[in-house]
Amino acid sequence: MKKVILLAVTLVFCVFVFGQKNEVWAGVEYNSHLKHAFNKTSGPGISLKGVHAFSGHFAGTASAGYNYFKGKVEYWDGSSDDHFALVPLLLGARYNFGKMFLGLEVGSVIKASSNAATLFAIVPSVGCRKNKFSSELRLLQVPGMPSFPENSILKKGGYNFLGMRLSCRIF
Repeated sequence: MKKVILLAVTLVFCVFVFGQKNEVWAGVEYNSHLKHAFNKTSGPGISLKGVHAFSGHFAGTASAGYNYFKGKVEYWDGSSDDHFALVPLLLGARYNFGKMFLGLEVGSVIKASSNAATLFAIVPSVGCRKNKFSSELRLLQVPGMPSFPENSILKKGGYNFLGMRLSCRIF
């Protein structure tokens, strides 16, 4: 047990050492659906993103957010919904060059409404940062997963959203 505690304390001190730059960003975003004819939704979201610099160019990222989508989602049986919500939890990497950056995050979108499901997500992004502010163009992709044919697109995946995130560094 002592070894585990010593290892955990060492890892915490290594991550939070002053020689490495850590940042926390808070942001707002707006997402619009791209692909599926039965899903005509868009909506706002909020997010927190932690960035840990490994070098001058490479950084690791961890983000969590809440996205609310409003619009018409039609199902195979003729029923429809007018909203749904997702909580994306993502880990990824970022490559910085000048004030621009390219990012790729993977993780899951957790259902935050009864008509959605928790699914795998891939999020490539490109952005620009200046001082304490950042803008980022993101493509949240939820690939289709094996499921019962009766499940809706929100429960089996196969949809994506193009989003614009504006954020401010808070730490």
